[in-house]
Amino acid sequence: MNNIEGLAIVQQPIRCCVAEPGEKQRRPIDPPPILKIITKVPDDANYIEFINSNAVIVHVNLISIDTEENIDYITNPEVLGSSSAFNSFWKDHGRILTGGLTSSAHLVKGISNEKECYFVFPDLYIASEGTFRLKFSLIIIPSNSEQHSSSFHIQHQVCSESFVVYSPNNFPGVDESTELSKSLALQGVGIPIRNKSRLRR
Repeated sequence: MNNIEGLAIVQQPIRCCVAEPGEKQRRPIDPPPILKIITKVPDDANYIEFINSNAVIVHVNLISIDTEENIDYITNPEVLGSSSAFNSFWKDHGRILTGGLTSSAHLVKGISNEKECYFVFPDLYIASEGTFRLKFSLIIIPSNSEQHSSSFHIQHQVCSESFVVYSPNNFPGVDESTELSKSLALQGVGIPIRNKSRLRR
């Protein structure tokens, strides 16, 4: 038994600037979404061994504020609504959500100083203005090589709160990194840290 009871978002996405072609112009979702596994026995040796010996990952999809249907790929930008300006470059490539779409497990201590299993998404980009949500899926791939891929399935899912993707001219900026982000980064989790807010006042 893996003792996994669910998946919780402990750091919600708030804002993003629409992604433009070229690395220098791309700004990821801020703050970076962070999730953790819900379990009653986070320090149990069997649970920790299970996490360490299996591929435990979380995958993210983009969804609208109204449904949980994936809209990672859009061939017709009109489905996003008349208020959404879909970047012509990404329209040709058919993808809205880009970046690191999968996170592996990080067994580290959070703000409460208890070791838990976290998943972080520090480099998610969106190529359309509008209001969206993210859907996260927890997937466990057994280490047993005899398992067939058809046996892999989504264990738990959770959806984020809605957030706004702004045009470059309207983007309010980014905030100082949260205490949770700083704590995980100090333990080796790859999260870029800002020690000062860059939000417009």
